[in-house]
Amino acid sequence: MNKKMVRLSALVLVCMLLFTACSKGDSAAGDPGAPKYTIGYSNMDSNNPHFVNWGEGLRNALEPLGHTLVEIDAQNDGSKQISDVEDMIAQGCDVIMIAPVDSKGIKTALLACKDANIPAFILDIPAE
Repeated sequence: MNKKMVRLSALVLVCMLLFTACSKGDSAAGDPGAPKYTIGYSNMDSNNPHFVNWGEGLRNALEPLGHTLVEIDAQNDGSKQISDVEDMIAQGCDVIMIAPVDSKGIKTALLACKDANIPAFILDIPAE
């Protein structure tokens, strides 16, 4: 695994810890010289408060550090989610986090991330 992948993976893990542990208002200004990343987050349904909270937590953890969050709602449509992930790849996301609509069908999106050399993290349910 190259240094960029290790850094991105560590960033995502730290952000996930931050958004579960920090209250609103707890943020530190990002180091202006530090690399800035674009993180994609594909949730299965923005009508579900669970996924809305994840998006808010990610935004609250990432944006104060100067990172960009691209959040897309799959609207419980597996085909749309695959297309959304492909769009995030085309937009140049550095890492993509996915709460899959379909644990089997998400494989296509994961392979697209792999082909683009973009780390992908599955949230909420395991992918088959």
